Amino acid sequence: MSDSGAGDHRQRWETALAGGTFEEVFAALEEAVAKLDAGQLALEDSIACYELGMRLAERCERFLDEAELRISRIESIAQKLEEASEHYDAERLWP
Repeated sequence: MSDSGAGDHRQRWETALAGGTFEEVFAALEEAVAKLDAGQLALEDSIACYELGMRLAERCERFLDEAELRISRIESIAQKLEEASEHYDAERLWP
């Protein structure tokens, strides 16, 4: 990407992609989409921006998948604790 197109943002986007938080990666994705939507990029810059945007979107999806898995695990543990607590309470009431 040239410096006149999305190249001025590319380093920040690459840094976000390599080790950024979800919020940083998502912000970079929003910037890439805005650059493409503006329609001011040369063809090669547009392709490079699109490619990087797809990588950013995939990283966001992985973040969300990981968060969903963590929440599922927490809910599973909470359910098991609740069931154990109910069982314990029932045993205390009816020995």
